Amino acid sequence: MDNQMTIGVVHIVEWLNAGDATTGQSLFNELESMGIASNPPVAVDFHRIDTWGELIALLRRFEGEYQQTGRTPILHIETHGDEDGLGTGAGIDWPELTEELIPLNRLTGLNLVVILAACEGFYGVQMLQPDRRAAAFRGLIGPNRTVTEDEVQDGCLAFYRTIFDTRDGNAAFKAINDAVDPNAETFWLISAEDVFKIVNRSHFEEHCTPEALARRRDRLVSRVARKHRARTGLDASQQLAQQWFDEATAHLLDQRGLFERLRRDYFFINHFPKNDTRFDVTFAQCWPDGMELRID
Repeated sequence: MDNQMTIGVVHIVEWLNAGDATTGQSLFNELESMGIASNPPVAVDFHRIDTWGELIALLRRFEGEYQQTGRTPILHIETHGDEDGLGTGAGIDWPELTEELIPLNRLTGLNLVVILAACEGFYGVQMLQPDRRAAAFRGLIGPNRTVTEDEVQDGCLAFYRTIFDTRDGNAAFKAINDAVDPNAETFWLISAEDVFKIVNRSHFEEHCTPEALARRRDRLVSRVARKHRARTGLDASQQLAQQWFDEATAHLLDQRGLFERLRRDYFFINHFPKNDTRFDVTFAQCWPDGMELRID
């Protein structure tokens, strides 16, 4: 992530069961005055919710507030998490949460930082999996093991103290871990670049081997042939079928071009041109070592 962070507001969202310790409220009580004293000041607000619908409504509200104020947000969610998703009751599954974060992240120009202050927030790594053409966050922070309420609280307080004082993202991430165990990373950090590299490398490894590309080409040609038959009632001529074959081959071999178009979409480069240099992830960084781009 960028070393220097611009922060205008911290949205603390508490989504807990009845009887749980009100850790979000406690964090807000600590941070509100710290934010006011920060230079420049950082607004800190608090929201208690009970359902995934309320979370989505809050995200839409935060979008409106950003459009009015231009204050770059940190979204801090105090809740429970498991392999299925985040929250209490029905909760929200990880792919849906990813989708719902995209509009706010896009508005900010890809500057949204999300902190999952959940005892089992390590399941949030599943947010890497959805195949979307847009980034859901600038950075995602969560525990990489089951943690106690005290560990979450100590780590988060250290994070915010540091970020308010220094605006240094690297120093704040070090502080969140040092507050729990200076010799181990209790919390992980995934950046938008990390997600893009991981998802693309996985895609290339699975879908861009010579054999996989051949299967994809055959499916493309078959799909075009079916549409042609449905539209005209006729089978394609040998010349037309060869044209489709050649076009599908060229399309699939242009993985560099497809990658660059995806990169521009994912990092919102067309709307925020400076993101072109800010997120300069290259095809070579994502393409698997030693794998040849060809179709058998």
